[in-house]
Formats: sequence, C-alpha cells, structure tokens
Amino acid sequence: MIERYCPEGGNGGYYSAGWIARAMGAWSCGRSYYGIDPASHSYVNKFAEFVKSDNIKGIEGGSEDPNSYVNIPEIDYWFSSPPYWSQEFYIGGNQSIESFKTYDEWINGYWKATVENCIGKLKNNGKFSLIMIKEFDGHNLLDDMSKFITDSGLKFVEDIPFITSRSHLTKSAGSTKATEIVRTFCT
Repeated sequence: MIERYCPEGGNGGYYSAGWIARAMGAWSCGRSYYGIDPASHSYVNKFAEFVKSDNIKGIEGGSEDPNSYVNIPEIDYWFSSPPYWSQEFYIGGNQSIESFKTYDEWINGYWKATVENCIGKLKNNGKFSLIMIKEFDGHNLLDDMSKFITDSGLKFVEDIPFITSRSHLTKSAGSTKATEIVRTFCT
C-alpha cells in the first residue's frame, strides 16, 4: 500500500504503529516511517537502530492525543489498522478501549480525535487508508469510522479486500479477522 499511495522518498504515517512490519515495509520501499503506538514504539525504534535509519521513528502515545504528533512532519500517506474497538487487546496496556469504554465513547472520542490529528498533519494531495473489518459486535465499524473521514473533507478513493488470519500478538483475536477492507481516501 505504501508504494501505491506514498511517493518515493515520502513520509508514511502510522496512527497505530504495529510491531515493526509496517516500519520494515516503509524502509524497504524508501519511505520515511512515523508510527504512533503506546505499546510497540520501542520495537520500532530498535528496528531503526538495527538498520541505522534516521527515517524511522516510533512515537510513544495514543493516536487520539494531539501531543503524539508534535514531532511528526507533514505526512504524504496515513495508513494503519487501528484497534477494532473491543475485539483486540494488545500486550503492553494503554489501549484505547481502556479510556473509551463504550462503542459510542470509542468512536466519538478515540477515532474522531485520531482522524482530526492525522488530517492536521496530512499534506495536500495526501492519502489516508483505514484497514478494518466491516462489522463487529453489532456495529458497522468500517462505515462508522469512514464517516468521520469523509465528514472531515476527505474523498473516497477505493476499497481493496485484505485477507488476514489470526494475529499471534493479541490476547483475544481468535478467528474473527478473516477479510478486512483497505479503504482509502484523499484530500
């Protein structure tokens, strides 16, 4: 996805950094990587040290917190798979579901703030992708989350199916992650 939407030498932003796979992808494609995460930021930074790159940065914090974006330049492409509300609990604590207990609190607190923060750092002609399942626990996650993006002025570009399997890094993923959608928007 980063080769598709982020120009060569551009800045990729990851509002939910993950566990270095995205950093490896950005680095191998010649893009800078700025990943925000309360739990995995230190692994990203260890990877940057290992490959001796000044273009990979793990930022400790939550994507809903504006302070997490202070040292991030303008981004060509925001891309990630954020927490699936209450479906996944990652090792390391400080999860969004701990602060935003109900679905309404999570979507209107965590997700709305994340979108606003990312768009505030998005370059003109920038892209924003969301990897998400369509539904979980009776909620239309993909559509509900997409609404905040379009309400912020971004325009829908395309949906691409993304097939995944159970993650070994979560405490509760189970087999509920089968087909996700990569939904992309542009300024």
